[in-house]
Formats: sequence, C-alpha cells, structure tokens
Amino acid sequence: AREINLRLFGLHQKLFIEPNPIPAKWALQQMGMISGALRLPLVPLTEAAQPAVAEAMRAAGIAVSAQLCVVEARALIASLKRLVLRWQ
Repeated sequence: AREINLRLFGLHQKLFIEPNPIPAKWALQQMGMISGALRLPLVPLTEAAQPAVAEAMRAAGIAVSAQLCVVEARALIASLKRLVLRWQ
C-alpha cells in the first residue's frame, strides 16, 4: 500500500491544482474513460494546468491520450515564445 501511495502522491497533489472535480474529470477524459462534456457549474481544466496534471499522470504510470500531446505542444510553443520575447 505504501508503494502505491508513493507512486500516486504527486498525482493526488495535482488533482487539486484547480477546484475539484475538474482535474479528476480531465484526467479521466485523457484516459478515455469519460467524454469531455461537462455540465455547469463545472468548466474545463485550464490549458495552463493541463501539462502539470498530465506529467503527474505519467509519473504515476497512467497512460494519457494522443490528444494531450497537442495540448502540451501548444503550452511548449507558448513558453518558447515568451522566452524569445524576453531575449529580444
């Protein structure tokens, strides 16, 4: 049990990066377990938080969908653009 808890600890922390259950539902969607449809008052997980939850899922050994790679690529491109603007 301790080994499993240690493996999942980072994910448990990131699942509260935004109001619950938004990150948990996003993670389940990335695993293909639920659709992406949300009912109000829930809103989608912000693009800024998605890479952190995705990395925690990977660290916990949880597979994520290819769609997530697109989201992470967009976040990486945005970060690179900010860096380039700082250097100019």
